[in-house]
Amino acid sequence: MLHLLGQYFIRTGHETITASTVAEAMALLKTGNELLPIDAAVIDLSLPDGSGEDVARALLAFDPAIRIIMATGYAYEPPTALRGRVAILQKPFLPRALLNVLVAS
Repeated sequence: MLHLLGQYFIRTGHETITASTVAEAMALLKTGNELLPIDAAVIDLSLPDGSGEDVARALLAFDPAIRIIMATGYAYEPPTALRGRVAILQKPFLPRALLNVLVAS
């Protein structure tokens, strides 16, 4: 799904950076200046090596203005630190629905 969404965003004119684990995302953040600016992040709540919440917190510390969409197949209420700072997108979803959330957030 990560690869398909990345390709979809490229086709719709967006630059993309992908990471499939918390560790990959954190490693990318350590090279921060190469990534600037990041306008938005789509994060799966359940990643193979941890929680997408950890990535969201790190991204917001990196850039408080970044728009974050948290994708989950479960009922989800963000913790207090993320409440009001992340949009929730229920899985499964179509790529177009994700693009609509990105534009709206």
